[in-house]
Amino acid sequence: TAPEVVAQTDLVVPIPHSPIPGAEAFAQKLEAEFDASAIGYATPVSKYRYGGRIFMEETQAARDEAAMLDFRVDAKSVEGKNLFIIDDSVVRGTNAKRVVNALRAAGAKSIAFGTLWPMVIDSCFQGINTPTQSELIGARFNSDIEEVRHELGVDELYYLPVDWFQDKVLKGKPACMACATGKRAVKFEFSGSVLP
Repeated sequence: TAPEVVAQTDLVVPIPHSPIPGAEAFAQKLEAEFDASAIGYATPVSKYRYGGRIFMEETQAARDEAAMLDFRVDAKSVEGKNLFIIDDSVVRGTNAKRVVNALRAAGAKSIAFGTLWPMVIDSCFQGINTPTQSELIGARFNSDIEEVRHELGVDELYYLPVDWFQDKVLKGKPACMACATGKRAVKFEFSGSVLP
């Protein structure tokens, strides 16, 4: 992250629930690395605990509706603050846009956004409901971070680099990263744009 973004960060905020440990570690790292004891960690975004996985909904309209119902923001916690939001990934951008809009409406001064996964640029055919590249925000904007940043409505946008993730997280062990690299370990046969 750019030091100037860190310098102005008031709160590190996870989008619940899976990025919470990563956001906590990120806040601790910022405090240690940049001697930024003024950086706080808070969870002003809450998610309806019994809601399903929004990205698994069949249609974009269903995903939009679920996202509208799923997240709430505690305005008192974010008003006038510079936020650094952490999410596990950005696939279509539905959740990210909904949360960013809610944080802006609650009075956030600025929003930097970081993900715990590299940019999703290719479809996943092994359990995730992303059969076409056209619905993936990274693919729609040809991996242009600035265009994705603008679409999400954030001031700064950071993805983990694929090489860093493979080295630091996977530690060189093999794992499927086709959605981030486009390189598939398994060949799939297609009938049109939908799996047979």
